[in-house]
Amino acid sequence: MKTVIKWDLPLIKDIIIKYLLKVVIASIVVAAVGVLAVTFLKSPEYSSNVQLSQNDNNASQISTYSQYVKTKNFRRMLDQKVSAQKKWKNKDYSIQVESGDNSVFFTIVATSSNAEFSQFLANETLEIFIKNAGKYISGVNVSVLSKASNASQPNRVNYVKIAGLIFIPAFLLFGLISVWRFIRSGRVEDAKFPEKVYQVPYLGELEIKGK
Repeated sequence: MKTVIKWDLPLIKDIIIKYLLKVVIASIVVAAVGVLAVTFLKSPEYSSNVQLSQNDNNASQISTYSQYVKTKNFRRMLDQKVSAQKKWKNKDYSIQVESGDNSVFFTIVATSSNAEFSQFLANETLEIFIKNAGKYISGVNVSVLSKASNASQPNRVNYVKIAGLIFIPAFLLFGLISVWRFIRSGRVEDAKFPEKVYQVPYLGELEIKGK
């Protein structure tokens, strides 16, 4: 017994127009709404940094600096600087130390939702670090290579990627819903369906009304 699968172009065309096109349009709309939501809900982040170097080539020392800027003592001193400026009071921010593998060069990065505030943070962090690091850490021997840079957005939102991540699951979901509805309905919505698929001549439509 052989199973013959016949691809009927009119039927395929109808399926594409009635189902696939609707699924694609619905998925595009959902993706667009998702991108707009991210645009309005996600706060921008600006980073400013200062560059330094460890003069004695002891690259392992830099990990200690990374830990130091996260201590409560360091944070308290920086919070005092921030609180002294009324316009920055209670604003969230983050400070971190970045460096390459086995590199004596490192960067102190200040990040917040305001470009001016980030640059202010970077300058104040540098000042506190230079004045106090030697009191708590042995072997501090650094040189300042640059002052705080103009704040920028290091991680811009990739809207194309976000749209794609939303579109794909939306397309699959709407596609499954369309297939489920098609199977559940069991109805021939196109009067010429038998002619297109089974080559049965279309003779017209008969409307039956009850008494």
